[in-house]
Amino acid sequence: MRRNDKQIQDKQEIEDILALGKVIRVAFSGAEPYLVPLNYGYKKGVIYVHSAPEGKKIRLIKDNPKVAFEVTVDDSLKTGETACAFGYKYRCVIGSGTALIIEDEWEKISGLNILMKQQAGLHNPMYEKEMTDKVAVLKIIIGEMTGKKSGF
Repeated sequence: MRRNDKQIQDKQEIEDILALGKVIRVAFSGAEPYLVPLNYGYKKGVIYVHSAPEGKKIRLIKDNPKVAFEVTVDDSLKTGETACAFGYKYRCVIGSGTALIIEDEWEKISGLNILMKQQAGLHNPMYEKEMTDKVAVLKIIIGEMTGKKSGF
């Protein structure tokens, strides 16, 4: 990282950012890069997202499971009297990992539970089997990540 003064050194603060966020941007690799904002859930080095069982994300993961991701929280514009006095306050995590399509029904439900807890605060949501059969749950196993902040 070029600006060491902005790097988050505390691993717990990085974990807190991932636990606080609601939207993750995931970049998939194909002939052209493909970036998608998604709702997610985070727990212990793994990010869970859901998707339609078919489509571009699924095809790209099958071809190349390597992904990159970004989450930003606490962001706001800082204004000033001149253009150079403007800035942006934020905390973010950027990383990479491996995306897998969960096949096991219980692991799929566990991933959905983690997602629903983070998104809506629900601890034991109920799912209709016909709906869980129609959704793909993806888990991103984080390989590396770094945090950055400005204005804190």
